Amino acid sequence: MLDLNKDLFYVLACSFGPDSMALFDMLIKGHYHFAVAHVNYHKRDVSNYEEESLRKICAQNDIKIMVLDTEGIEHKGNFQAWAREIRYDFFAKCIRENNADALLVAHHMDDLLETYIMQTSKNKLLDYYGIKRQTTINEVKVLRPLLSYEKQELYDYCLDNNVPFSLDVSNDSDMYTRNKIRHETINKLTKKEKLEVVKTIDSQNKQIEKKLKEISEHIVDKQIEIAYILSLPDIKDVQYAIDLLLKQNCIKKSASLFAVKELLKALNNEHPNIRIPITKNKFFIKDYKILKIGDNLEVNNYTYIVREPAIVDTEFFRVDLLNHYKDLRVSEDDFPLTIRNAQKGDMSYINNIPKKVSRLYIDWKMPKELRTVWPLIFNKKGQLVYVLRYYDEKSKNSNNFFVVKI
Repeated sequence: MLDLNKDLFYVLACSFGPDSMALFDMLIKGHYHFAVAHVNYHKRDVSNYEEESLRKICAQNDIKIMVLDTEGIEHKGNFQAWAREIRYDFFAKCIRENNADALLVAHHMDDLLETYIMQTSKNKLLDYYGIKRQTTINEVKVLRPLLSYEKQELYDYCLDNNVPFSLDVSNDSDMYTRNKIRHETINKLTKKEKLEVVKTIDSQNKQIEKKLKEISEHIVDKQIEIAYILSLPDIKDVQYAIDLLLKQNCIKKSASLFAVKELLKALNNEHPNIRIPITKNKFFIKDYKILKIGDNLEVNNYTYIVREPAIVDTEFFRVDLLNHYKDLRVSEDDFPLTIRNAQKGDMSYINNIPKKVSRLYIDWKMPKELRTVWPLIFNKKGQLVYVLRYYDEKSKNSNNFFVVKI
């Protein structure tokens, strides 16, 4: 009846409504190991009756029950959002205290369809439609074993098996969008029609999964080639690519359609280096052919004086001037050396021809964020004697005695 593991221990989120009470009874009859978690919001006249009734049936079946009483807990803003937050915080606590394997919630097929209709009506980019049978909320594994059941089937199950329950009369009101969808659309569908919609949802989710897998293969080392982004056939595909890039960089934010369009303008711009803000401290960075995400780091000018041959290890670089100073075109007469990052007007001489260091960086296609920390070596006369050559990640650099800490 239930696709659950009898060797595991579960916490059942139970409201005493027909859905969760049907699941309660199925767990009892299936000899599963579980405890019950209940939240009393005191929003309805029957709230205390539901809690008392649930406590009674748990006692009769020797099932542990944990109750969160929200009376006296202040809430601000949208009640539904607040209730969900404290509810899942409580469930996570129950899971930890009971060393449980997963949380069970009694979402059913009608909930899945209602969610899908709400999602499609908003025309919002999603990586999954409907409700997942398994997900993670607040680091807790959440299972929904009743998604193949209609709401009416669970109601009938309770009646047929003499399972006590209470009905939430607020579900009869069309004040909430979900209720309106249920009354005007879901309740008018036959079981066969509902299953057809579920089949469509499954098909869409498989297409999205395939698309995301393909795009994710192009994100290497948390960055993606701009040419690939520009080759994507649809703006939604670009949104998926940007969202995956954000996710791989641990940024819990989705890209709006407007933001993606603005980003595409920057990627099509001829300028090779562009920074586009994401948050206060995070930026999209167009770095020649690559799009990546970086911090808004302000590096102050640094200067290190090296008075004699030594190994110098700083937060910006490590250089072996004890054994390899000659490899860096430095002589003993050049000491004391000054090692610092580039400043405006610094000049390098290649075959006695002067060239701005900033121009060298451009020619090497060095990322802008590296130009602020890249070290230069000056002799005691203040003459620039060595500029460490920049190589991108695809190029080989055999120099391991002078390393910039990127």
